[in-house]
Amino acid sequence: MTDTPAFSAGDLAFMDQALALGRAMLGRTAPNPAVGAVVVRDGAVIGTGATGPGGRPHAEAVALEQAGDRARGATVYVTLEPCAHDSPRGPHCSGALVAAGIARCVIAIEDPDPRTAGAGAARLRAAGIEVASGCRAQVAQADHAGFLTRLATGRPLVAAHPDGTGFDAPFALGFQESFEAALDRMGAEGLTRVWVRTGSPLALALAARGLLAG
Repeated sequence: MTDTPAFSAGDLAFMDQALALGRAMLGRTAPNPAVGAVVVRDGAVIGTGATGPGGRPHAEAVALEQAGDRARGATVYVTLEPCAHDSPRGPHCSGALVAAGIARCVIAIEDPDPRTAGAGAARLRAAGIEVASGCRAQVAQADHAGFLTRLATGRPLVAAHPDGTGFDAPFALGFQESFEAALDRMGAEGLTRVWVRTGSPLALALAARGLLAG
C-alpha cells in the first residue's frame, strides 16, 4: 500500500476508536492479531467490532454484521489491512467488505502476512472502493507489535509487565531449554505476546540476551 493521504479530524477520531477496540482484546486473540474495526455512515458509527477470542470472528465481520445493510456506501476504519485469504475458520475480510458495498476503507497499517501483504487493499481498489492507508500507523504498529514480531521472526514479543494483562501467556522456560528455544516453541504454538514480571531475575536474564522488548 502506498497511499499517504492527509487524514481529517474525523478519520483520526474513528481510527482511534478502532484502535481502542482492538487494544482491549490484546492477549485473547492469538494466533491472530487483535484488530479493531468501525463502520461509519454520514458521520455516525453504525457498526463496531474487534477480533474475537482465539482469533475469530475477525473485527470486520463483527462490525459489518452490526451495520447490516446500512454498510452500503459507508466508510470502514480498520487497524490492520483486511485479510485476503480464506481459511477453514472463515472467509477473507476484503471480500466481505466488497460484498457489503462499502465506499471507503481507511487502514492503519499493511498486513505483512504473505497471504495478504497488499492483496487485501488491492481487492478493495479493484472493486472501486477508495483505500486510504497510514492512519495512526505508529500507534497501530505498537498495538500489533506482537503479531508483527511473530511474523518477522517466528517468535513472540516478550516484555516485562507487572501482571501480564494484555499478554497471551507468561514466558515459560522448559527443562534444559534455552531462552531462544523457548521463544521458538512459543512462536510455533501461535503465541504473539508473552510476559515476564518486571524486575524479576528472568526479565534481567532475557534483557541481558537482548530478547526483552523495550
